[in-house]
Formats: sequence, structure tokens, C-alpha cells
Amino acid sequence: MRSVVLTVKTMGFVEASRTQGESLPWILYRVILPSVTPALTVEAALRFSYAIFLVASLGFLGIGVQPPKPDWGLMVSEARHDVTQTPWAMYFPAAAIAILVIGVNLMGDGLKRLFQGSSDG
Repeated sequence: MRSVVLTVKTMGFVEASRTQGESLPWILYRVILPSVTPALTVEAALRFSYAIFLVASLGFLGIGVQPPKPDWGLMVSEARHDVTQTPWAMYFPAAAIAILVIGVNLMGDGLKRLFQGSSDG
């Protein structure tokens, strides 16, 4: 985020706002923030995806949520021993993790496109 803000800070429209005598909070919230919002949404989606993988990994290793509370990583860990007899017991939680991560990333990409489209016009 810092690098994006530093890049936007040197652009002409920010300099024009400074030249017009706008206050720093006005420049931050009305000029810079709308320009960095697309990058912020992508970064938030990526960090949320990493968090999902981290929680699932900790559950898989047995360090995360303990039974009887449900955890997809723990479900995958417990079902991997019986994968030849009941493969769905391992595949469904693993697929749920994958679908959630892909969905979060697609949502972040969609929000990025939405914010880029609203800042263009």
C-alpha cells in the first residue's frame, strides 16, 4: 500500500489539489484514497486468502481448532487415512477451502474493477 500511495502522491492531480490550497485530510480522503482503493481491495483479498490457508493448515496439523468444533483442515487431516474407502470425506472439505479462496480472490478482483470503473469517470 505504501508504494501505491507514494506513486499516487506525486501525480499531477494531487499536486493540483495542493496548488488549489486544499487541506491535507481533504487530499487524503477525496483524492488519494479513491485512487488507491483498487489496490487496497486486492491486497485485502490476498491477505484474507492467506489467512484462510493458515487456519486450514493449522487445523490440518492439529494445532488449530480442536474437536468437537468443526474445521476444514482438521476434517482433511482426519479423512486422509481413509481416503481409499471414503474419498468424499477428504475431497469435500478440501474443495470447500479451494472454492472459498478462489471466491475471495474473484470478489477482490471484481471489487477492483468496480472501483477502477467508478474512479475513471
